[in-house]
Amino acid sequence: MSGREELLDAASAKSAPKPGSSVASGAFYTMLSRVGFILSGYAIHFIMAYLLSPAEYGTLGVIISLITLWRVFLSAGLPQTTSQFIAGDEQRAYGIWRQALKIQMLASLGLWAIYALGTPLWVLLLNDPSLGPDILISSFLIPFMAWFQVNQGYYVGRLEFGRNALYLWIYSLARVVLAVALALVGLRVHGAVLGMTLAVLVAAMTTHFGIPKTSADVGGDKPDWRAMVGFSLPLVMVSLGISALLNLDLLQLQRFYPDGELVGFYNGAVNLGKSPYFLLATFATTVLPSVSQKLKAGDHDAARRLVSKHTTYVILLSLPFAALVAGSGDKLLDFVYPAKYAVAWAPLALLIFSMSGLALLSVLTAALTAAGKPRVSMLIIMGCVVTQVALGTLLIPRYQMLGTAVANLTTVSVGVVACSVLVKRTFGEVLELSRVLKATAISLVIGGTLSFWRSYPITVLPLVYGVGLLLYAAAMVALGAISPQERALLNKALGRLKRVFA
Repeated sequence: MSGREELLDAASAKSAPKPGSSVASGAFYTMLSRVGFILSGYAIHFIMAYLLSPAEYGTLGVIISLITLWRVFLSAGLPQTTSQFIAGDEQRAYGIWRQALKIQMLASLGLWAIYALGTPLWVLLLNDPSLGPDILISSFLIPFMAWFQVNQGYYVGRLEFGRNALYLWIYSLARVVLAVALALVGLRVHGAVLGMTLAVLVAAMTTHFGIPKTSADVGGDKPDWRAMVGFSLPLVMVSLGISALLNLDLLQLQRFYPDGELVGFYNGAVNLGKSPYFLLATFATTVLPSVSQKLKAGDHDAARRLVSKHTTYVILLSLPFAALVAGSGDKLLDFVYPAKYAVAWAPLALLIFSMSGLALLSVLTAALTAAGKPRVSMLIIMGCVVTQVALGTLLIPRYQMLGTAVANLTTVSVGVVACSVLVKRTFGEVLELSRVLKATAISLVIGGTLSFWRSYPITVLPLVYGVGLLLYAAAMVALGAISPQERALLNKALGRLKRVFA
């Protein structure tokens, strides 16, 4: 058997999470670290919205969206492959990480050179010459983030979820402090971009020096780089497409309206609208290994139940949040941003649904990939990207921010429908229709009530949202849409959270 076959067999056979408390702890710490990362991102955006003008804030959003599209080439595939291979062969963890790091850094330096040297082209495509310096500063995010995330792959592969979460929290805190501090000293957008770049360097160095370089880890044959790269490619392409759907709408709006405040206002709506995706994408990261394991064991029915559980949970969790935001988008924008950002309430109402749909699309494509259909997942996502570009080009010049959001929502909806049909053909019926219909009805009542009830001050908006979520949960329980087992899991998660912050 070749080295490539050995690595792939080991990864597929042993990469599933270990049973017992480590699984629950891993899921908990992963979610907790993700929340910290999300909160730090929002902290930067919300603070910058007050420190910068709408036009400058729009520029910052464009730079972040642009660099995100590039660094995803190296952020998704090889780090996941590293964790898969290490989980399958822990005795060679250090050697696998070293090989992955070499591949990652060589690729990242090549990508960095292409991105940095292509600055004149990106400036031309985005129709704004002032973006040049910030593009060059942000280009260093590519090798720094590539380094940081392959290091994270080591800790995840060793099931050191708590330690990995700690490093991610350090990074999250560092990027807020550095970005805000450098913006405050007068560097403004340049300082914010530089601060976020330096924070990734700090995180990469911290995680690197935390990896033990013991002789036991060094032994063994060198992993086959061809196997690692081949395992990564489908993951990279799907992640690239998802990233494009998260960021292309803002870049397209910048292309048509480079000099106005529209991009800044829309950036505010985008950053609020993305919250369902960032929170619920966790389900996509867990569905692939768990479903793969069941299918390999020949238990197709168990795999179908797992897909059903993941897709249903995404829908049940996203619907109430989407309804609340859609019914009070102007108040939410006014609560978070300066008052003039409330003009983007209609795009926000659409984006909250499209980003919820994108989280669902991520789960569905992961299920297809687990079923041995990674090319199908890639084709669907790439088709969505083409649709986004075409619809954006058609609608944005005429309808501005609203046209941008409509293009995104339509694109994601088409992808969800196409993927749902293929998932049903592959696994059978996976949607728990009764629960989804109950959740939809309750969410419509809550969202509709907020749309007509406008007399409350924006200062109590968090309380209004909290009451709305409690009413949603109570109604779901009353209608029998939440099982006793799910209530027990929720209580257990809340108990863990209390112990962390106690």
